Amino acid sequence: MSAPIEQIAVWILEAIEAEETRQSDITLRRGDDRVLGEVMSAHKFKGADIDRGRRFLADLGCISATWGSGGETTFLRPAGLQYLAAHRSKAAQAVTAERDKKAWTLDRRLAVWAIVVAIIGVAVYLVSQ
Repeated sequence: MSAPIEQIAVWILEAIEAEETRQSDITLRRGDDRVLGEVMSAHKFKGADIDRGRRFLADLGCISATWGSGGETTFLRPAGLQYLAAHRSKAAQAVTAERDKKAWTLDRRLAVWAIVVAIIGVAVYLVSQ
C-alpha cells in the first residue's frame, strides 16, 4: 500500500528544498530523476506515486518545472514553502501534544508527594516506637 498523497508531497517538497539549498542556480541543479529517485528509494515507493505527488503539488501551485543541465528540474514556489512550513508546524504541534500527555502535571506531582510524606510519616512513627 502506498503512502498518503500528502506525505508523498511533503517528501517531494523536502527533496526539492534540499536540492535548492545544495545548488542555488537552477540551471546547475541535478535533474528530478536523480533528486526524486533518491526519495523513492529512501521511502520505498513507486514512480507512479511520485507522479501523483507532483500532480498534487502542481495543482496546488506549490511547484514549477524547467529544463536545466541535469534535465527537468522542479523548483519551489511560495505556496510550496507555505505548504511545507504548515506541515512542519503541524508535526511540531503533534510532538508537543504527545510530550504534554506524558508530562507530570501538578496534580500528579502532589499525589506523589503526598504518598512520599505518608511513607516517611509511617517510618518515623515506627522508628520512634
